[in-house]
Amino acid sequence: GLSFFYKQSELMEHRADLDAVYRVLRDLIAHARPGSEWEQLEFVGAPHSADFTSAISLPTIGSAATRADIELVVDPTHRLSLLWTPHLHAVRVGRPPTPKAIPLMDGVAQLDMSYWPAKNGGWTTVWRNAMPPRLVRIRIAFSDTNRRWPALVAASMLDPL
Repeated sequence: GLSFFYKQSELMEHRADLDAVYRVLRDLIAHARPGSEWEQLEFVGAPHSADFTSAISLPTIGSAATRADIELVVDPTHRLSLLWTPHLHAVRVGRPPTPKAIPLMDGVAQLDMSYWPAKNGGWTTVWRNAMPPRLVRIRIAFSDTNRRWPALVAASMLDPL
């Protein structure tokens, strides 16, 4: 009866939320920018977070993509958030601006991340390089252990498969 309908619509809502989050994450990884001798950028990947520069398109900042310094984290309230500050082509003087937080999803126990190198090798849980990894695998572990979703594997556009 109705309880099945509500359960089904709740599942579809969760799936739509996760699909939207995966689209955002895939887009950020795809547009990750490498460093150069003129601009010392680094893609810093850790087991449960990542920090890198990417192009970001958000309704709140207009339709044009803006270069931003991004950090993906799960905060103590179990919220997966995207922290970002505008990326400047200059040396910052003084304190850096406070990152803006964009909540992506609630009920996240942990973000598990791993990285595949550009050439050969295998998955590693740590990445620190001017070049983004070829692939980034993201698993979202939910606070509700009945909720599961397959891992997202996203490729950077710098090194097409």
